[in-house]
Amino acid sequence: MNRIVFLAGVLILIVLFNWVLTVFFIDRLPPTLPLNFSEKPYSIKASKDVFYAFPAAVTVIALLFIGLIPYRQLIPFPGRKKLTFIPEDYRGPLIDRVYQIWLVSAIFVALVISYLQASIALYSTNMTEEMRIWPVYAVSLVFVAYVAFNFVMVYRVIRNVEDELRNRMTPESEP
Repeated sequence: MNRIVFLAGVLILIVLFNWVLTVFFIDRLPPTLPLNFSEKPYSIKASKDVFYAFPAAVTVIALLFIGLIPYRQLIPFPGRKKLTFIPEDYRGPLIDRVYQIWLVSAIFVALVISYLQASIALYSTNMTEEMRIWPVYAVSLVFVAYVAFNFVMVYRVIRNVEDELRNRMTPESEP
């Protein structure tokens, strides 16, 4: 549970960062903002009021995932059906681990939104020469590998505990 509280705190800090970023830049922004991360950033543009959508989205994500903490036992994941066959002392830590993976996913999405917001703000105020989207793609590939690896590991732990319990229950035949 301590890691869950820590990750929830990180998510709250990201929300605060996004709102501070919004308050800092909103008066400095031009009337229209670029929304396209290509060679022609203003080919898709919007009013500067759209800048409030970034911290609002991060806030909704944070509230959703922090609000789900008491209900983390109900969140689906690969191997969930097998989890019902193992004892409660193993089940709790595994469910907490899966929820930690979900919280890290929420942190990742919040950080990507923060990056997009900061890029648009810096480009719009002429603090940077271009908006780059490739860091989002690169980090996304690493993140997908992280999530897949963790879910495979959780599934393997569930299977190993299940096998160990099955081996304890079956009497060994003596020659």
